[in-house]
Amino acid sequence: MSLLFWNVRGLGNRRTVRELECFFRAQDPSALFLAETWVGEARLIGLCSELGFDQYWVSPQANRLGCLALFWKNALKIAIASSSPNHIDGMVGDDQENKFHLTCIYDFADPARRKETWDLLRHLRASSSVPWVCVGDFNEILWSHEKCGLGPRSELQMKAFRNVLDELDLKDLGFVGKKFTWKGRRHGGYVLERLDRAVANSLWLAKNPGTKVQNLHSNSSDHQAILVKPEGITPNPNRPFKFEQMWLRDSGCSATVKSAWGPPMVGITMPEVA
Repeated sequence: MSLLFWNVRGLGNRRTVRELECFFRAQDPSALFLAETWVGEARLIGLCSELGFDQYWVSPQANRLGCLALFWKNALKIAIASSSPNHIDGMVGDDQENKFHLTCIYDFADPARRKETWDLLRHLRASSSVPWVCVGDFNEILWSHEKCGLGPRSELQMKAFRNVLDELDLKDLGFVGKKFTWKGRRHGGYVLERLDRAVANSLWLAKNPGTKVQNLHSNSSDHQAILVKPEGITPNPNRPFKFEQMWLRDSGCSATVKSAWGPPMVGITMPEVA
């Protein structure tokens, strides 16, 4: 099982959709959360089918940024409990032993409204006592080293984020890949920040100690996609080299092979070149 989350910065152009399709083919996620879609419910329902997901939940559209969307496959049972223009929340799994709480977040860009999201997390935490993973674009960083460019982040803002995570027993799951998940220009300067992340409670970590979060590079959005893998990341073994006889039919390739391999060793016969 894996969960993919991406602030796509608009699904109105084909380039973004193609990159989303590439993510889907390469990662085969069990669930997909999309923020800043810039499109309405009808387009997102169509995209759910195009990508091969079976179920969907689309949040109400409140502004030009479009709806939030959560797609998932039938193998993953999700019961949505609540949603808004800034979150989708639900329970995953149909048996108590393997059930977990999933919260997808798209925080307000306005720092003055950040407290509303922290209060939302407090409310959602009170509704369950199972393993909980919370993922998305928090529009905030935890520490000053998670930002590069322009002036420093407000210590009060970062501390408020750290405090609510501590209060709710939520721990940052770290990442594999590039550190900064957002890039942009502010006041004429280039800025990099780690705005997208996954956090989880102690129950989740006890159940899934090998959880890894992979930051996936994007060319079409200013945000990287993040992939959560509860079972961890299994490295792909190196594929063994296989010589193809047909390569020798090309004169240039044949000469390269003879030059690289040199004269045949005793007891080994080089293939004849036609």
